[in-house]
Amino acid sequence: MSTELTAAQRRARRARVLRSILPGLATILVVAVIIWTFTAFTIVFPESGVWERILSTLVGFSGGYIPPGIPAPQYDTGLDAIPTTMVAIPLTVAFGITLFAAASLVIVMTRRARNAVRVWFARPRLTVIGSGTTATAIVQSAATHRIRTVLVSTSEDTPAAAAAYGAVPVLTVPNFDAPETSAGLTRLARRAHNVVIATDSASENLRIRKSLARHRDSLHLDEFRSLLAVVQDPQLAGALRPTELGSAFPDEDVTCPSENVAERVCHLIDEVTTGPRLIFVNDEEDVATHYDEVLIEIVDVELTPYDSESWFRLAETIRLWATRLSWGRVFLRGDERTDGLFNPIVPIRVLGPDESLPPAADRERVFGIRIYAGSPTATVTQMLDDQLTAPQDRAGLTILVADQETARAAGADDSEGAVAVVDPVTVGLDANLVVDAVTLQWARMFDQTHKFMFAGDYSVVAWEPGAPLGDTVSEAAEAAVRRLRAQGAATEEEIAAARHKVRKGVSGRYSSYSAVKNMLTFLDQHGYELVRCPRDLTNPPVAPDFPDDVVNQIAAAEHEDWRVRTWVDHSRLTRLQRFLRRPAPVEHTKTYSNSGVDKLAFDELDTPTANYNRRIVTETYPAIAAAAGYAIVPRNTSPFPSTDSDDSATWWTYPRRPTKMVRAARRDEAWAWKTTDGQTLHGDAGDWRVTELNGSNERSVAADKFPHLYRPVDGHPELFYRMGSVVARRAIPGEVVVSDEGEATACPGNWLVQGELGERWLVPGLHFSGNYLSRGPNSEEQ
Repeated sequence: MSTELTAAQRRARRARVLRSILPGLATILVVAVIIWTFTAFTIVFPESGVWERILSTLVGFSGGYIPPGIPAPQYDTGLDAIPTTMVAIPLTVAFGITLFAAASLVIVMTRRARNAVRVWFARPRLTVIGSGTTATAIVQSAATHRIRTVLVSTSEDTPAAAAAYGAVPVLTVPNFDAPETSAGLTRLARRAHNVVIATDSASENLRIRKSLARHRDSLHLDEFRSLLAVVQDPQLAGALRPTELGSAFPDEDVTCPSENVAERVCHLIDEVTTGPRLIFVNDEEDVATHYDEVLIEIVDVELTPYDSESWFRLAETIRLWATRLSWGRVFLRGDERTDGLFNPIVPIRVLGPDESLPPAADRERVFGIRIYAGSPTATVTQMLDDQLTAPQDRAGLTILVADQETARAAGADDSEGAVAVVDPVTVGLDANLVVDAVTLQWARMFDQTHKFMFAGDYSVVAWEPGAPLGDTVSEAAEAAVRRLRAQGAATEEEIAAARHKVRKGVSGRYSSYSAVKNMLTFLDQHGYELVRCPRDLTNPPVAPDFPDDVVNQIAAAEHEDWRVRTWVDHSRLTRLQRFLRRPAPVEHTKTYSNSGVDKLAFDELDTPTANYNRRIVTETYPAIAAAAGYAIVPRNTSPFPSTDSDDSATWWTYPRRPTKMVRAARRDEAWAWKTTDGQTLHGDAGDWRVTELNGSNERSVAADKFPHLYRPVDGHPELFYRMGSVVARRAIPGEVVVSDEGEATACPGNWLVQGELGERWLVPGLHFSGNYLSRGPNSEEQ
């Protein structure tokens, strides 16, 4: 975290210094005025006694005047009722001190009382618990985004409280050792939609979360509630998440700044690699690609002594998330075309820590992405140095994880889109990310993954945190109208269309929210669960071989749920209606669909529409699970066979994915081909050359085996579906496998596969997950 003081921290430091010396200064001033006043009375009234002068001095602080040594009757009628100048000056100063102290007390008590009232009656969207730099960043973000927030801090002198001053009410507690003993804090824990515990210690955050968890259970809140602990270490954050996900998502979770940055980077990758840079419509009006593959290089820039920020495992976390993003794509196909084929989705491959993008001259059909992460300042220098040294080898997209202002000052940001800057502080501790409930985070991922089923020649743009939901939809619709009018005169039809577009977007988000909850519910009903994959896993999990009746039942249930799916438009309620607890208007998701399928039951749908729902089960479910680091497995089983035995009877059965198409052609001459890891193998004359649809992952298949493994696609003689099944296990790196094509050595992530005739070969991990389904062990689980 930052070692350089921010403006809020400097204000808090000045306040602490002032409050520490103010009592001493006030005491010195009062004593000085007492001595001054006493001396003045001594000079003017030399005949008076000591105690009389002391009394007159003290009365002066209340604004009164008693001449010492003069009897009361004479004082009441004499000229001595008017003090001399020598006495009047110190008496005025003394009374001024009293007035200043009284006014300060009133101001402080009024501010505290007002703050206490705001806290007590608050129904905040976000409650932030913390005092240090983490809480400060979240509070500043919440104020910027105008999120209803309450800060819980240990005093009003902390950096977080200084950042909240005037914008966010602050509840002070003596310490966070026993949060459940604070009535105000427990009340906030019950009433706040989202609570984030953001001290600068992960262990402290987890302890406080545990203490507050039971108070969250005592009151019903809406579905978007969450109780989050900030964990800076992404490895720890991953380990704290549920090992298995059954029928529902947990209310409690952790939020990790480095993971938030990685998620934003993945959104940029999706947006660029599905847009016009890679995708176009050809002369036959089919969607085609400029590139066959996306390669991602991640440059881990070491921290320097001058860095004011340090982020735990940032480059490593981005690598992990990008790798999982590539996993999700192996299960997906684009929009189905009228000829039965599907729009292409360009595969992603993340290079290893010791690998670099090939020179630009060697990547004609490869789109390169280079990501600089690690040091928030040295990343800028590293990128500029690389571009200066080899300007011809620039990547198609450079993502710079660095301070936005530093990048702009250095000229590293690029308005043309070749360079994208992700500010780790702004993104990593964005309050909009923090207020996302766990289910809402998964809904955002579901929405992003589900859009690939309609992938065409447009970018898949992510649903970013803070996008309008039911509580802000009217405000967002009017903002869209204002933007439209700012462009010139707008017709009533255009204004109505702008409002409709906003509301349709909100409806789609709620639909994704319902769909992702249904995913867990439906899988659980049919005996499946999500199991977390190991962090060091080098290849994606394999999708389960769902029986056809299970696919149809889940697809039908999803369709029937969509027909009655609703969301609540809280934004249409006035303040009075909210106070009176009037029910908010209910919107139906189907209102924003023009397809008309809401009037049909599942068994009444045409084949393409029914297949759309089936693809949610067979493609979107495993893709979203893999992108989140989970695998879908039958309940109480593991994602992978644990055996490394050479006995294939202990291996698991993996049917070939029946919907997977490949491109194949018979060769008249023998030829050599290379595996994805660079090993050379051979095909004989008469064998078939088989590749993916984009021409990647070349291999040879013997002529006598090809008819048993592939069947032609109607109307496309060069395309084939895969058939049959194999048994397989994960290969041991270094083991040598002799196949019909030659001898090959297993690399990390490879699978060892055995066909029906006992032949064996190695398959890369990404290729295996994209082409095979898991049916589980052949015998009892080892």
